[in-house]
Amino acid sequence: MKSFVVAVLFQVLFFHSVCNANAGVAEASIGKNHYQAEAADYSNLNSDEYEWFSKFLYGTFYSDGWYSITNDLLVKIPQNELETQRAELKRLGDKIGREWARNNEIRKIDTSMLKQWGNKLKEAAGDQPEQLPALIADLHREVDELLD
Repeated sequence: MKSFVVAVLFQVLFFHSVCNANAGVAEASIGKNHYQAEAADYSNLNSDEYEWFSKFLYGTFYSDGWYSITNDLLVKIPQNELETQRAELKRLGDKIGREWARNNEIRKIDTSMLKQWGNKLKEAAGDQPEQLPALIADLHREVDELLD
């Protein structure tokens, strides 16, 4: 029995260390290329904001995270615009996620906005991927107006 407990404890510790080693990096396949998101900037976040920002980036059982959405969008972006749009999506995700992670009484972006924007991006990726760069720019403007 003692060896069983030790084996289970080892597996838990190993799994925990593997998961934490890559906590700041999201990876997914994009065609034949491999996309690796830049590590998110968690500076100036308190522990609650850190937790919510992580949920925004990585998602939950019930919702896709920003990294997953970004990866799905980038496969639809023309190769010649890929790096520019990757950077724009990172900037957009940072702005949205950091604001959404703030305390409910002061934040200017709520969960319904996240759902609305996520749905717009997913619909455009499916129906009119050529419109994604313009939509991303529109969302930047909309978010900037909310945050001013």
